[in-house]
Parts: sequence; C-alpha cells; structure tokens
Amino acid sequence: MKGYLRTDDQEKFDYKLVFSVSGNTIRGHSVTKLPEGYDMQAKINGHFDPQSHTLTFKEAPMPNMPKIENACYFNVKLTYKTEENHYSFSGTFAGKDINSAKCEQGTVTFEVPMANASIFETKPKRDTPAAAGLQHDSEMKITATNSKEFEWHTDSCIIEIWDGEVVDGDVITLLVNGVPAFTNYRLAAAKRRLRLFLPQKVNTISILAENEGSAPPNTSQITIVDGGLQYSMTSRLKNGEKANIVLRKK
Repeated sequence: MKGYLRTDDQEKFDYKLVFSVSGNTIRGHSVTKLPEGYDMQAKINGHFDPQSHTLTFKEAPMPNMPKIENACYFNVKLTYKTEENHYSFSGTFAGKDINSAKCEQGTVTFEVPMANASIFETKPKRDTPAAAGLQHDSEMKITATNSKEFEWHTDSCIIEIWDGEVVDGDVITLLVNGVPAFTNYRLAAAKRRLRLFLPQKVNTISILAENEGSAPPNTSQITIVDGGLQYSMTSRLKNGEKANIVLRKK
C-alpha cells in the first residue's frame, strides 16, 4: 500500500506499508521516505475489521537493526471506504520516540486498487443471513449436467471455495469465461477466497475436476457474493467433468 503522511506542520512524506495477513491481524513493516533521501523503516503490528472498515497498527523499531534516538514511531488509525475502483484510506497518526516522548502527529492517506486489496472486502455475516438481508441456499448442487444461473447486480464476484466434506485430496481448476483463475488447486478445509472481476454481460465461472480424490466424486463447497446477496452450493464431479455457474448482469 502506497500513500503519504502529512504532519501538523504541513510537511508531506511518501509512506508505504508492506504486510502479510493472518485472520484479521497484519504484520510487516512501513517505509517513510525522508527528504534527505533516507528510507525510514519500522516494524508494524495491527488489525483490520472489514465490518467497521477500520485499520489500526503500531510501528516499532525493526528487529536486528540499530535503534535511532530521534526516530518517531507512529500509532495509526485509519478508516476505509470503497470508491469506483479502489479503496480510499484516511486517518491520523500520533508518534512517540524510543523513550516514549511525543513527536510528530498528523494525517495518513492511501488509495489502493481493489484488485490489490481484496482482503478488505466486507465479508457477509453468515450467522444471521436474514437479518443481514442476504440470500442463502445451502441445498443447491451443481454438476456437469446441472449448472446454476444467477441475475447479477455488481461488476465483481467474491468467491470462497473449500472441501466442505471429507478432505480427501480433491483437485480443481477454476475458470472465469474460460480463463484460469487458478489451476490444479488441492481443496482444503480452509476456504480459499478471491475476488473475480466480471467484464462481460454474461460471465461463466467453471469448476473443473482434475481428479476425484480418495473418496469419489470430486466435491467442493462454494459461496459467491453479489453485494448484499450470498449464494452457496456444492459441486459434485467425476474426473474431467466441469460444472458451470452463470452470472447474468441485470
């Protein structure tokens, strides 16, 4: 994520975050571009909440590097919102040095393309689908001869796919309009989640069975999300068979 800091004294600095995600926890480092050409790096630990659209983290000295006496480490609080094709982050920071004395404070701004930040997509609450206004049908099944078609309202699709039964080594390839989104993926109990862009009026998501695992047939649990609408289904396929999900834009 690339953006900038602006201090209360109106100084502006390029600012970058590099992090990995585990659950809703982020860990990584930040890079602040200083005027003299020096890149100030700091370790970051934080948390994001896709329901409230907040991201918070704290900077600390990088491990195994000399401590800099006059370095200012930030506590950052951000909120983010969805724009046409990107996420817009804005918030504040308050800094302290290694002796806990207050130093710089100001504002932080980022703009991140959606394609690079699908982790910030709001996840529907599955425990109360009716209250959340989500449509949910766990009984739908798709096979090589039984596809499903949905009227679609947005230009993208959030899809989650996993082995919802016995994890027996089922392998699939996922295609969008015939183009692989991923290939030869071994399904696990953990969900694989990604965002698919839908460039056409009618878009087809296909699940291709690359094997049948140790307990035939090849089975996968699938959830797709269209804004506030959620649909769940199970695919059951023999080796080499393909099941289709057709999304027809309204």
